[in-house]
Amino acid sequence: MMTKHPTVKAVTIDKLVNEYGAMHFNKSLARYVAKVTLPPNTTITARQLEDRAADIHIPFRTLPVFHKVKWLSADVHGHGDSPVTVDSVHARPGQSGTFASDSVTPRFDTVFVNDGTGGSLGTKGKYSELCY
Repeated sequence: MMTKHPTVKAVTIDKLVNEYGAMHFNKSLARYVAKVTLPPNTTITARQLEDRAADIHIPFRTLPVFHKVKWLSADVHGHGDSPVTVDSVHARPGQSGTFASDSVTPRFDTVFVNDGTGGSLGTKGKYSELCY
């Protein structure tokens, strides 16, 4: 379940890297764009994907950020069961306090998304550092 509006309407990519701790966001996004823009059933090597990603221009500087996303169970049988939180992911920027003990480290959870090619378990055993 996602809220209708993001927690923060426009977070700069620099802020994602420096305050949220998403160090490889630009490279991961470029790699994702390079991969999804390939023609269907195209196979390329990791090196070819990296070369292709190096040529990707990201035409925006800010992104909306949701600090919490929940996945709820669905009442598929119509029994009137209340939704139950099945999983959730979180993101938040780091914060500095007056004292070191007041500081909060940045957090973002990694998410694997089944794009339909991962089979019944959702993955093919490949590593991705895409989602921040």
